[in-house]
Amino acid sequence: MARSIIYGIVLLVIVCSCAYFPSTTKNTPRNTDPWRELWECYEHFGSRKLGTLTVNHRDSTGTVYFAGIVANTKFSIQGIERRWDWDWGADGRSNSAIVVSPDGSGRYYNFRASTDGTAKPSELFQCSFR
Repeated sequence: MARSIIYGIVLLVIVCSCAYFPSTTKNTPRNTDPWRELWECYEHFGSRKLGTLTVNHRDSTGTVYFAGIVANTKFSIQGIERRWDWDWGADGRSNSAIVVSPDGSGRYYNFRASTDGTAKPSELFQCSFR
């Protein structure tokens, strides 16, 4: 009787632990930490890789790895778009930003020549969540 109870408990522990761990099929994103994001950006729909964007939701920071440049950024969500800002000017405004839309459209903005804080994107690319 005691032995069957122990076997039952062991079986229950195994079943519960299997239900706890997420699947690792090939369709599962590589990044399963809900506090972090990883985006890979390409020239056009999977062609030449241009860079990587990371997010740490715990402290609203991120990193931009593009064209050999590494920049620590402030990350924010504005509406439904993700935004990485860096290269702060004396006026407290960001001089550089990357914005990614929900469809993966990425845009790089250079605000250095802007007097009013607006600019048209100078680079367009496609990003995908990993």
